Amino acid sequence: MLPDKKKAKFHKNLVKVLLDIYEAVDGIDLAVLEGTYLYGGTGATFPAKKYRAEKKTLLVSRDAVAVEAVGATLAGSNLRKCP
Repeated sequence: MLPDKKKAKFHKNLVKVLLDIYEAVDGIDLAVLEGTYLYGGTGATFPAKKYRAEKKTLLVSRDAVAVEAVGATLAGSNLRKCP
């Protein structure tokens, strides 16, 4: 929810920050991933070509890792390369 149009610059620290927040709040009761539009490509875990796709997807679970794994899979990420 960063108010910055160039949020991708924060992605290099995203995993550490998310894990720190997770520990600080003592876990997550409900994980929600809203995927109306998907923007991907040109990263180590994404396909090489940039793309924008309308997904109209909402993922909800008590298992935050599962939500992220399914979301990353829908985005075309190679889960074996995700941190």
